[in-house]
Amino acid sequence: MGAEDPFSKDAATRVARFLASGESPEGYQFSSQKLKDVIRATPGVNDEFKEKVIMSLEEKVIKGQQRADVYRVGLTLAAMSNEVEGREDLYKIMNEVNDLDKLPIVSIRGKSVQ
Repeated sequence: MGAEDPFSKDAATRVARFLASGESPEGYQFSSQKLKDVIRATPGVNDEFKEKVIMSLEEKVIKGQQRADVYRVGLTLAAMSNEVEGREDLYKIMNEVNDLDKLPIVSIRGKSVQ
């Protein structure tokens, strides 16, 4: 069974519901280290591919910071889906990153939520 396509109708519905709530996705942040840990722990994905994703996020989003902007992580992963082979593996990673139990929000607009 393949990974859920994050661009599926169900995912699009969740995004549309969030945007309709009036909340801005900007300003929400993950722990950069936890983000990397979640990616590395993604089951069924080649370790080399995981490191490629992490390197891309480090270069484009994390940039050595302790926190990573949720919105920019999402945009970067979405852009990668058009650029990389192994789209199925990328979907598995995206599903893990979207699991707030595994990767909780640590700050909103600069204020810690933990």
